Amino acid sequence: MAAALLAGISLAMSVDGGYGRPFDPSQYDEVILCGGGIGITPLHSIFRELRAQGAAGGRCGAHLHWCCQERGQI
Repeated sequence: MAAALLAGISLAMSVDGGYGRPFDPSQYDEVILCGGGIGITPLHSIFRELRAQGAAGGRCGAHLHWCCQERGQI
């Protein structure tokens, strides 16, 4: 996937899930949080907590991806 993006090939992604249901990140080695627009608000809080736990010796790595329709929204 990374090689395709570096080659300038566009990729489509479809993500589903969550819907406000809690999850236990300790079940996973890595967590990818994806949000768009205002959806960054709850994800940023979760991301900060997971990063703090990781710095304190927790086992779960966290990655945050945020997408916007326009560059000006950043």
